[in-house]
Amino acid sequence: ALEAKYLKEVSITFISFGETYKTIKGYETEEIKENITNLSKEGYTFVGWYLDQEFKQEYKLKTFQDEDVNVYAKWEIVDYTVTFNLDNNEEDIVKTLHYGDLISQITNPVKEGYKFIGWYEDKNGTIPYVFSTPITKSIMLYAIWEEVYSYIIDEYEYNDNEKIIDLVSINTNVDDYKQNIYLNQDYTV
Repeated sequence: ALEAKYLKEVSITFISFGETYKTIKGYETEEIKENITNLSKEGYTFVGWYLDQEFKQEYKLKTFQDEDVNVYAKWEIVDYTVTFNLDNNEEDIVKTLHYGDLISQITNPVKEGYKFIGWYEDKNGTIPYVFSTPITKSIMLYAIWEEVYSYIIDEYEYNDNEKIIDLVSINTNVDDYKQNIYLNQDYTV
């Protein structure tokens, strides 16, 4: 005699980052026709589905089981590089950070004859980098410098109340030049 066997309806729930991504239903022993592999999330790489939250047992089911099943998405966080272009004849400093991390400022670099202004997103120093911005891509940060003017000074006593200071040369962005400056004794250069 033929005996009727009723198949139980079961589900597979796909969970990603603690939330249900999708639930598919079928009957026990029925072939699973839907394959969910095209997940994407900014800053992460999808690794695969697992039957446990510790990601030890990979999900490889071909048929529905006799009970409901939860499977868990395993993700790897994407790493990005942050390159500090020092522009001072030293090697760039490269740091690797995870997506969403904040960059820690490095010790201010030194460049002879220049004052360090700050870190910028462009070589021209028009876009200052905001260090409270989470990393979402690899970036290059540029050290921006301001030239420090140097003076070579010869000093001559004129009398008790005045000094004559002869600026032999001034290093400027334009041409070097000579100039005499008369200062009261109370002033210093």
